[in-house]
Amino acid sequence: MDVLIVGARRGAYELAEELRKGGCKVVVVDDDERRLAPFSEGSLDVGSYKVDPLDYSRLKEIGITEADAVIAMHPSDAVNVTVSVYAKRHNVPKIVAVLSDDKVGEALVETEITKAVLTSGRQIARGVLEALFGVKIVEVGDSYLVVLDSSERESLVGASVRELEEKLGRVIAILDKEGERSERERVARGDVILALVPRAELIKALRSIS
Repeated sequence: MDVLIVGARRGAYELAEELRKGGCKVVVVDDDERRLAPFSEGSLDVGSYKVDPLDYSRLKEIGITEADAVIAMHPSDAVNVTVSVYAKRHNVPKIVAVLSDDKVGEALVETEITKAVLTSGRQIARGVLEALFGVKIVEVGDSYLVVLDSSERESLVGASVRELEEKLGRVIAILDKEGERSERERVARGDVILALVPRAELIKALRSIS
């Protein structure tokens, strides 16, 4: 998966690190050298460019038109909205915007331009991953508890526990529509799957069921 992160604000490094561990190719752009410094000076294997994020031509040169996912997390909401529109214009499959204004976020979601992750009261990197892959993630020691809703992910319907564990790791439980533990051998539409995924395998696991 090729991921373009626009904006190296707080949480961007942790997000890029998680994505790289999962085998994604990551490029980060920002117009502030100080925010980019951890990427250019660190050992994380990502591309980093000092670019005006509103410069449409430069974003195309860097690869926004070929990206599998664009994450707009610049400190400016206006920049994030504009970048999301750029990405939507080129039919980027997954677009996530980190926004501080609830109303702006609601507008982007309602117009189906992007999924919006609001920063208040939550970790940015975790919130972006949840929106990017359509899951809920809870940190549990050295692993993550991942919550998947089969009504929102057709590929899970009919899968066996063994098949799920080959992709995700340990399946803790499968809950039916009433929230009761299901004893069926295969996932039915509407079931919720709880899986314990090793930290190092998170992105790989999420990509396998996307």
